[in-house]
Amino acid sequence: MELRSQEGMEQSLISFADLLSNVRKDCMNATFPPTFIRANFRESTMVYRFDTEPGMSNPLGNLHGGMIAAMMDTAMGALSYYMAGEHMTPTITMKVDYVRPGLIGQPVYVGCRCTNCGRTMCYMTCKAWQEDENYPFCTADGVYFAGGQS
Repeated sequence: MELRSQEGMEQSLISFADLLSNVRKDCMNATFPPTFIRANFRESTMVYRFDTEPGMSNPLGNLHGGMIAAMMDTAMGALSYYMAGEHMTPTITMKVDYVRPGLIGQPVYVGCRCTNCGRTMCYMTCKAWQEDENYPFCTADGVYFAGGQS
């Protein structure tokens, strides 16, 4: 299977999600592993689903902003990992805009797009929603270090 194909992209993103599910149990990512939903090779996009639990809430009972940011960072990191040829891509910078509260008890969908990936950096955008993809509750942009890989 060729990595640079629809099938290769899907398998890479599924494997990345599985890796997070099986990482050390004391690792933050193991507490909210993603589930692969879909990817589009031509558009350089993907969607992960994250389940929510009461322990992810803020004092108001909504999804904690730090959890939302971590979900978005995980999804953008997965797509940049794939775009960089399956090399780990640490976060350089990330900007998060909280539009409205995320709700506990509903899954969170995070959709990402790679706008550019070069030898050293991958540029990502993403949005998070719960019931309606056209009604996101959070958006983010991130830059990831591609480690000099093409």
